[in-house]
Amino acid sequence: MARRADRPRTSARRLSAARSPERVRANAAAAALEALPESTLAAVRELYDRRIRAQAHHRW
Repeated sequence: MARRADRPRTSARRLSAARSPERVRANAAAAALEALPESTLAAVRELYDRRIRAQAHHRW
Protein backbone atom coordinates (compact mmCIF):
# COMPACT_ATOMS: atom_id res chain seq x y z
CA MET A 1 0.00 0.00 0.00
CA ALA A 2 2.83 2.41 0.75
CA ARG A 3 4.00 2.01 -2.83
CA ARG A 4 0.55 3.06 -3.97
CA ALA A 5 0.42 6.16 -1.79
CA ASP A 6 2.00 8.22 -4.54
CA ARG A 7 -0.80 7.21 -6.92
CA PRO A 8 -4.02 8.76 -5.57
CA ARG A 9 -6.35 7.03 -7.99
CA THR A 10 -5.02 3.60 -7.04
CA SER A 11 -4.98 4.44 -3.33
CA ALA A 12 -8.62 5.49 -3.47
CA ARG A 13 -9.49 2.24 -5.21
CA ARG A 14 -7.72 0.26 -2.48
CA LEU A 15 -9.53 2.14 0.25
CA SER A 16 -12.90 1.56 -1.36
CA ALA A 17 -12.19 -2.16 -1.92
CA ALA A 18 -11.41 -2.86 1.74
CA ARG A 19 -13.78 -5.36 3.28
CA SER A 20 -13.55 -4.32 6.93
CA PRO A 21 -13.20 -1.15 8.98
CA GLU A 22 -9.79 -2.37 10.20
CA ARG A 23 -8.55 -2.76 6.63
CA VAL A 24 -9.82 0.72 5.71
CA ARG A 25 -7.93 2.19 8.68
CA ALA A 26 -4.75 0.28 7.79
CA ASN A 27 -4.95 1.38 4.15
CA ALA A 28 -5.57 4.99 5.13
CA ALA A 29 -2.62 4.92 7.57
CA ALA A 30 -0.34 3.69 4.77
CA ALA A 31 -1.00 6.90 2.87
CA ALA A 32 0.91 8.77 5.58
CA LEU A 33 4.08 6.72 5.06
CA GLU A 34 7.07 8.34 3.42
CA ALA A 35 7.44 7.60 -0.30
CA LEU A 36 10.06 5.06 -1.30
CA PRO A 37 13.27 6.54 -2.73
CA GLU A 38 13.55 6.52 -6.51
CA SER A 39 16.61 4.26 -6.25
CA THR A 40 14.51 1.63 -4.46
CA LEU A 41 11.73 1.88 -7.05
CA ALA A 42 14.28 1.54 -9.85
CA ALA A 43 15.75 -1.56 -8.20
CA VAL A 44 12.30 -3.13 -7.86
CA ARG A 45 11.48 -2.36 -11.51
CA GLU A 46 14.78 -3.89 -12.63
CA LEU A 47 14.18 -7.02 -10.55
CA TYR A 48 10.63 -7.33 -11.90
CA ASP A 49 11.82 -6.89 -15.50
CA ARG A 50 14.64 -9.40 -15.07
CA ARG A 51 12.97 -12.13 -13.01
CA ILE A 52 9.16 -11.80 -13.10
CA ARG A 53 7.88 -9.96 -16.19
CA ALA A 54 8.08 -12.88 -18.63
CA GLN A 55 6.07 -15.19 -16.36
CA ALA A 56 3.50 -12.77 -14.98
CA HIS A 57 3.07 -9.51 -16.82
CA HIS A 58 0.81 -10.87 -19.57
CA ARG A 59 -1.67 -12.05 -16.90
CA TRP A 60 -2.40 -8.52 -15.66
